[in-house]
Amino acid sequence: MEQNQHAKRILGRIHDNTQSTSRRPDLIFSRVPQKTRDAFILLANKEFCGDYGMLLKWLMDGIPSETMEEILNRMDELEMRMNDIESTPRNEEEDTEPKRRMLDGTVRRKRNDE
Repeated sequence: MEQNQHAKRILGRIHDNTQSTSRRPDLIFSRVPQKTRDAFILLANKEFCGDYGMLLKWLMDGIPSETMEEILNRMDELEMRMNDIESTPRNEEEDTEPKRRMLDGTVRRKRNDE
């Protein structure tokens, strides 16, 4: 009989500890479209055993790395384009000569007598 009371006391403490740790503040989302909510819940149930917090963490972990990678790739691309433009020699004489664009799209030098 004494062992039963001791066991009940231990189980009571374990039960109290589990209740106190599960009373953390919840995160509440409002104004979420129904389809988005359903997809979120479905993914959480399928991949994370219904753990919405871990799904949210998994989603957030992917955002900064992809964004930063895209920015770095775009910067590399722009740097290569800028180097190509800077390395192309410019013919200054061509730019200073007076030109006339014809209706068919061709460009001709203007005559000196005009």
